[in-house]
Amino acid sequence: EIPNVQSFWVNAVSYDISLFFQVSEEDHSKRSSFVCVLLSHGEEGLIYGTDGPLELKAVTSLFRGDKCRSLAGKPKLFFIQACRGTELDSGVEADSGPDEMMCQKIPVEADFLYAYSTAPGEKLAKKILISETVSIYQLVLIYCTEHGNLQFCPFGI
Repeated sequence: EIPNVQSFWVNAVSYDISLFFQVSEEDHSKRSSFVCVLLSHGEEGLIYGTDGPLELKAVTSLFRGDKCRSLAGKPKLFFIQACRGTELDSGVEADSGPDEMMCQKIPVEADFLYAYSTAPGEKLAKKILISETVSIYQLVLIYCTEHGNLQFCPFGI
């Protein structure tokens, strides 16, 4: 077991939202970040539980800086593995290793990770940021620049 890590396995939306509310009310002042992994079925903006859908915004909004003060200024990462629509990905053949005879079909966007510095529909409010506050994007840029590994930097320079 990893120290200072809590794991929960639930599948009912009615239980999920109360659990998320409970976790958002905890004191996270001794924690450096918050990570949430959701695996289920879903569609754009929704994730399904056994008793119905749950809006993802209902979950993420509980951890905003104005609602969960002890996580303000700390990374809050949400990884969601769920459908977001009804379109099927046709896939693309990819090399699967040193054996040239081996190929596998993967989704056309299998190697993408999308991360935004703002919530959907929001504008980046740079003037609100305190001068000592550094965004996760700035930290990644500094890391990539200092380590000379710009080809793996998650955004353009």
